[in-house]
Amino acid sequence: MIQLLTKVTVIDNTGAKIATCIKLLNPKGRKTANIGDIILVAIKSTTTNSKVTRGGVYKALVLQTKKGVKNASQHLKFDINSVALIKQAQSKKKYDFAPIGTRIKGPISSVIQRKTGCIRIHYLAKSIL
Repeated sequence: MIQLLTKVTVIDNTGAKIATCIKLLNPKGRKTANIGDIILVAIKSTTTNSKVTRGGVYKALVLQTKKGVKNASQHLKFDINSVALIKQAQSKKKYDFAPIGTRIKGPISSVIQRKTGCIRIHYLAKSIL
């Protein structure tokens, strides 16, 4: 679960390393974000020649949490809280997002496609659990 001011790791190749959650963009006023939810993050550290700027504010999709997620068949837990930076896609639909990076470093859950409907994230992932 990710709350306000939680530090998260960015696991795509945009150049951002660490970000901080500054707002939860969840429906129904929940206070925590789980796998598949969209949050607003501020970038705290970057690499050189990165696509994003330090101090920039971006939308991000939660890919891994320490708390994990329970399915009917499995219970997934990860070692870190991690996100991938996203932007609004060209179609301008409400839930149509495109990732900023071109690669995702690590496994992701299949819950993400069911929650968000964003198939582009699955194409970039290393493996899907």
